[in-house]
Amino acid sequence: MVGVHLTNISKSYGTTQVVRDISLAIAPGELFFLLGPSGCGKTTLLRMLAGFLEPTAGTIFFDDRDMGNVPPNARNTGMVFQNYALWPHMTVAANVAFGLEVRHIRAADRRARVTRALDLVHMDAYAERFPHQLSGGQQQRVALARALVIEPDVVLLDEPLSNLDAGLRIEMRKEIQRIHAELGVTMIYVTHDQKEALSLATRMAVLHEGRLAQVGTPVEMYQNPATLFVATFVGETNVMPGTVSGVDAGAYVLATPCGTVHLPRERAAQPCATGDRVTLSIRPEGFVFAADAGARNTWRARVVESTYLGEIVQAVCAIGDTLVRVTALNTAGPPPRPGDPCSLTINAAHCRIISCAAQEIK
Repeated sequence: MVGVHLTNISKSYGTTQVVRDISLAIAPGELFFLLGPSGCGKTTLLRMLAGFLEPTAGTIFFDDRDMGNVPPNARNTGMVFQNYALWPHMTVAANVAFGLEVRHIRAADRRARVTRALDLVHMDAYAERFPHQLSGGQQQRVALARALVIEPDVVLLDEPLSNLDAGLRIEMRKEIQRIHAELGVTMIYVTHDQKEALSLATRMAVLHEGRLAQVGTPVEMYQNPATLFVATFVGETNVMPGTVSGVDAGAYVLATPCGTVHLPRERAAQPCATGDRVTLSIRPEGFVFAADAGARNTWRARVVESTYLGEIVQAVCAIGDTLVRVTALNTAGPPPRPGDPCSLTINAAHCRIISCAAQEIK
């Protein structure tokens, strides 16, 4: 297994800077995600790892090997493209074998490795078919087998599931997770799909406008976002302005348009002082329908919209003039109806205080 290390990587096209001073360490055997919106630089970064693009500045290491002057065909990386990139005139087996032929692997070894790779992705029964005879999910499995058959040090995946429908995406997520667990090879996976990253990644990096916004596990990124961008991009959240009005028994006291909130200091992304302007992020599941309207961190509200989904209820509630999204576990009683008065209690574990002085709010 190979670790990947990036130090101060930047990429510019003329005066346009696409990737800005990114340093990152990816451990051997990780299923590591580069997550971000379109145009954030994640695919550019992946193509620099593959050797298809040269960094304007910075260094890339595979373990202790500097990749600066190493061409793509000498990096021993397997690439899985968004559009599959299969040769239409070749059979499945021939597509998978192509990289081995380029490497001058003996015919007998080549056949054995192709068979193993197709078996790994459950496509051994389709070896003699052509790409046009396969579904999108089957073509993606072949593309994955082609990347794995060369026994790469690092597998690079560029939004590999974006062309599949919802059901196939879920199926292929499980397959990629299974294959990674079986092989233990280092995989670096680019996507803009937050659920894909949250469900698969061992760790992830969120990119924003070419910069590294945050690195962490899926749980860390969702529960402890460092910036407002990460809080709003990785999952849904309710955002409201606030001011630190004081500190009470180790908790920050916040004045917000909805009322006063007391939150433990560890729920702050950065240390705060009295008078600081902050942004409060509250996940929809951070609100609980409460019986005691007078309890701490409880606000009176009114149900505006309610959607019953069996095990959960999704609602929009008005706290004064502020609308918030609520996702609550369904109880034995009837679900809330539009117009109903209610009380909402905040669960601190699903809240994050982000300092306005430290973060640019977008």
